[in-house]
Amino acid sequence: MSYDLEVGTHRKPTREQVEVWAAEQGLVVVVEPEPDALTIERPGKRGLEHVCTLDGPQPAEPEDFAEELAAACLAPRWMIQISVPYSMPKAHFKRARSPARHIAERNEGAAFDPQEDRLIWPRGRRGRVPKVEDEVTSNVEVE
Repeated sequence: MSYDLEVGTHRKPTREQVEVWAAEQGLVVVVEPEPDALTIERPGKRGLEHVCTLDGPQPAEPEDFAEELAAACLAPRWMIQISVPYSMPKAHFKRARSPARHIAERNEGAAFDPQEDRLIWPRGRRGRVPKVEDEVTSNVEVE
């Protein structure tokens, strides 16, 4: 089990964007052998400590995203999933939210927390998008 975040963007995120963010935070980016996977680690007293894993970007369609995320991002085309094992300290969950916001903000996107069922970026958006019910309307014929 893991704490997961979903990021949808219009522009394709780059590894360099993640590396710049990590350097600003004093963190290290490790490129995984799997294609399009990165691990963020934090230097500690006993070496590097795992913070989170970023998987992607993968091409995606609007229907691949949570409804709230798709509504908050104009034409989402790229998906990144960020995960933290539940066995990690809770502080790592907060740290995982930071690259999600960073990536979404720089690539015309949105970040979504499925555990809380709400957006974490952009701020100020409603956490839920109301569903529109089909309405029956009357027809008017014009001659």
